[in-house]
Amino acid sequence: MKRKTYAELVAEGVSHNMAEILSLGCAPGLKTDTQFLAGRNRDFGTDDPVIVQRLRAAGADRNGVYHPALADYPGDPKAVFSSRDEIRKVCQKNGWACEGTVNVKGDFRPVQSIDVADHIVERETQKEIAKDPSKGETAKKRRETKEAVKARLKGRAAK
Repeated sequence: MKRKTYAELVAEGVSHNMAEILSLGCAPGLKTDTQFLAGRNRDFGTDDPVIVQRLRAAGADRNGVYHPALADYPGDPKAVFSSRDEIRKVCQKNGWACEGTVNVKGDFRPVQSIDVADHIVERETQKEIAKDPSKGETAKKRRETKEAVKARLKGRAAK
């Protein structure tokens, strides 16, 4: 028996979703935690022996799946999840956008400004003065040059 096309089914008054199922001959993909974890339960779903060792030592849930994108550092036990809802909560808490198995709209918080290490500012200031020795003639000019360099580097880091 020939399977009807999507257009034929819709023309007969079948709903969009049912027409899709019948024309394709398969049910839509389910988004359950069982499917999410399927085939990934052994050793946190990773093949990296160092990560597995760290997670075991930290006492992470062996039935969970390790997601390095949500880890603060390699082998972070807080990045082992047993459900999609746990991932959703972490993304919402941190304001991260996520699309796929878990869908979360991010809140896109402004980037916090960070200070640049003093030795880096000093190195870059010396480079500026080497290009233009007049910027280091007096203590005041050197201080102004250093502040300008620090502001420039800080702006670059905050992007």
